[in-house]
Amino acid sequence: MVPRVAAVRVETRWETRRPVVHCVARLTRALSRREREEMSRFPEFRVGDDGVTYSCRPEETEAAEKRLSSALRVVADPPEKPGKPRLAPVPPR
Repeated sequence: MVPRVAAVRVETRWETRRPVVHCVARLTRALSRREREEMSRFPEFRVGDDGVTYSCRPEETEAAEKRLSSALRVVADPPEKPGKPRLAPVPPR
């Protein structure tokens, strides 16, 4: 299952001269070790224990969230191989 962005908390950074917001994205599930390593291909995003963080200009928050969603789809663990579903044995009557 591909992790998705469940919520984004946007924090304003007042200590900089240019307007920048710091965003913390909570995901629908924790990333696997491999997914965390693969996210290093996207230097804009930093993976932490709480989710994914990134900074952007206020008018770019939606575009940055879309880029994060795309990055998560790229690094997602492949789904398990499809096969015959295992059925529970039916007890004799």
